[in-house]
Amino acid sequence: MNNLSCLGVDVSKAYLDVADAQRRRRYANNKSSITDLLQSLPSQTQVILEATPKPTVSPDPERAMLAELVNARDQLVALRTQLTNAMEHLSLALLRRSFTAQIRSSLPSTATAACSPVTAFSPVAARASAAPSTWPP
Repeated sequence: MNNLSCLGVDVSKAYLDVADAQRRRRYANNKSSITDLLQSLPSQTQVILEATPKPTVSPDPERAMLAELVNARDQLVALRTQLTNAMEHLSLALLRRSFTAQIRSSLPSTATAACSPVTAFSPVAARASAAPSTWPP
């Protein structure tokens, strides 16, 4: 007589959705719930796991830095666009000069400072030297 039983487990960050031939159950994805689940299983149970999301691999430090710099650049471009759009509705010369000064001084220098590590990143360095400069944004 074959006493082998199968148990399917769908693993998500918060829950383990468990199903066998008779029923479905949900457990919290924490140590005590997993212990309870394992202790309740018959001795010859084959457990089949499926992760709901694709596993994420931590990027190496260079790629993490590059991602942060790209995010900062995107924010700077959005800020520049916001200031430029707001200037269209300003009538006070003082405010127009202030916005213009902010666009011309702060944003390009920050963008240029962020550019140096990006171009030093080895996979980017070869392409950056061959391509025409479009930096700062």
